[in-house]
Amino acid sequence: MKKILIFFLLFSFNVSAIETIDQVEEIAVDDSKRKANFSLSSKIRIEHSTSDNYQSTQDNDQFINSTMQANLNSELSLNKKWRFESWFRLAQVPRISPSGESIEPNGKTQTYNNIGLGIREMKFGYEDERLRAYVGKFRPHFGLAWGAGRGIWSSQVATNYQQLEKLGAAAYLRAGDIKKTGKYEFGLSFFTNDRKNFDNTLIQDRYSASKSDALVGDTRNLNSYVGTIDVFFDFDNNEKLSYRFSYLNLAINGRASSLDQSKIADQKGTSAMINYQYPIAKNFNLSSMIEFAQIKNSEGNSDVHDNYLTSSFVGNIYKNWNITLNYADHKNIYIGQDGYRQNMAEISGGYTFFQSKAFDSLLLQAGYRNLRTDYKTSLDVKNGYAILARYIKNF
Repeated sequence: MKKILIFFLLFSFNVSAIETIDQVEEIAVDDSKRKANFSLSSKIRIEHSTSDNYQSTQDNDQFINSTMQANLNSELSLNKKWRFESWFRLAQVPRISPSGESIEPNGKTQTYNNIGLGIREMKFGYEDERLRAYVGKFRPHFGLAWGAGRGIWSSQVATNYQQLEKLGAAAYLRAGDIKKTGKYEFGLSFFTNDRKNFDNTLIQDRYSASKSDALVGDTRNLNSYVGTIDVFFDFDNNEKLSYRFSYLNLAINGRASSLDQSKIADQKGTSAMINYQYPIAKNFNLSSMIEFAQIKNSEGNSDVHDNYLTSSFVGNIYKNWNITLNYADHKNIYIGQDGYRQNMAEISGGYTFFQSKAFDSLLLQAGYRNLRTDYKTSLDVKNGYAILARYIKNF
């Protein structure tokens, strides 16, 4: 596996770059960089953040953490319609104890710990005005709040239902007119989990569950799927409206699962998102996004269900300045047990520099977060500040 990974890294890094963090749902390269014939275009996105978890119910949760994520997205276009896409990610990977438990920071300052380089996506596909289809490793389009990139912590809670590391095929049909009747995209993807194929990392090995763990989506065939409907409207005067509705079914290998056989069930999910941008004044646009997601039979256990609500409001002032408010709620329901409820609130502000020889955009952001988790028998509260820098460049 590592020989294969090194080969692809040499292929993609000939544009001398690294790229993007997990903050944008579709991190495609700039369309204008594509050419009619054989060509290579890429996009770099680098993000650094330093957070000060200055107050917490648990002393071990009080620490300063500096981390980075850098990814390279590349497209090798054979022509205007056929292309090979890759996404490599350099980021912090989880630390796992010999017993298989995640090791969190223990009240100490953390700086760029456990950085690993791996394949985020690797797919070959076709695209024209009405159809987009591909095969390979990809992220199914279930929900959107986990990658909307609105603020510093906006995706923190929603990442629980983000779908990653999938091998399979996907197709998206497009219809309509975004200015008149609205643009519609209907998507369907079939997949299985990427297990021991392209899920390794270089520099720092990351923990990878074995097949015997029987995670949802761990079936030999492409029995898991996601269906989506996206709707886009672009009105006059910078007013925009979009929706996403999606359905998820993650199959489970019941024969390998350690769960009680009477409790085993495929994990199912539904999500609905609305994003509306409205020009309040000449130099002030307000963008609001709300997403609700419901997960049933979490991790294949019919006794466990999760409900999520993510909302964010971003005010863009004179294009460069932004003020962001984020709120997220996660309710875990465990039949016969306590379950828990988690709330996250954020306020942040920043400034974006656009278009220079060195970058296409550079965002500087600072913010405050309050995270509360109610375990019914105890309450865990974390407060923290953070600064963030996000660099984007197309080649």
